[in-house]
Amino acid sequence: MKSLTFIRVCYFLILSFFPSLLFANTSAYDDTLFSHPATESTLKALSSQLHFGSSASGDFTQYRQLKVLKKPLVSHGHFLFDQHRGLVWQQLRPFKSSLILKDKQLIQVNSQGHIQIQDAGNIPAASALENIMPSLLNAMLTGDIKQLEQDFSISFLQAKKQWQLGLIPKDPLVAKILPKMIIEGQTSINQLVLFSPNGDSSKIVFSHIQNRPLTMAELNAFNPDTKKSKQTN
Repeated sequence: MKSLTFIRVCYFLILSFFPSLLFANTSAYDDTLFSHPATESTLKALSSQLHFGSSASGDFTQYRQLKVLKKPLVSHGHFLFDQHRGLVWQQLRPFKSSLILKDKQLIQVNSQGHIQIQDAGNIPAASALENIMPSLLNAMLTGDIKQLEQDFSISFLQAKKQWQLGLIPKDPLVAKILPKMIIEGQTSINQLVLFSPNGDSSKIVFSHIQNRPLTMAELNAFNPDTKKSKQTN
């Protein structure tokens, strides 16, 4: 089940669309979007209009829609991203927990402050995800959309200022876990929707995104106190 834990990192990412968009509407624009392959010119134009930066911070609200539940599970938190260090995903409500992705490791900090460290390289599916997540994060937060072509088949739709990117992983291991993703935005990337094979989905709405150098206190969040840590393979 370690690979499923690692997938939680993907259920964060990065970035304020319109909260009124419900999961019930997802399949409608989903079908239309994935029938429109992206062209070289559209990807180039999109990259040129997005904000660039090697580090960022912001808030998120995550809506996890499970088939067995009528209403989505909602959580709120804060994220930190640095192109060279990785990602810190801090859930603040309904309870505190953190996920840190760096140096080919997944570090989990639970509400009691206990730390668990996992090596993604020892898990085939997680390792495949670990290889593509840096490019996905960089593309989403720096505007380098073109690099996504290496790992995904890309679809694109735009209506006025609002655009959507549909991503289907090329790696079979990744596709079994996350068969498709949708990124949405305007002048920056605002929302990420992920789909699981069993029909569950996760929508992350981002707000207060700042593309700026991280403070020293924020950089320290990438290196939690490991005295309570537990190493797993």
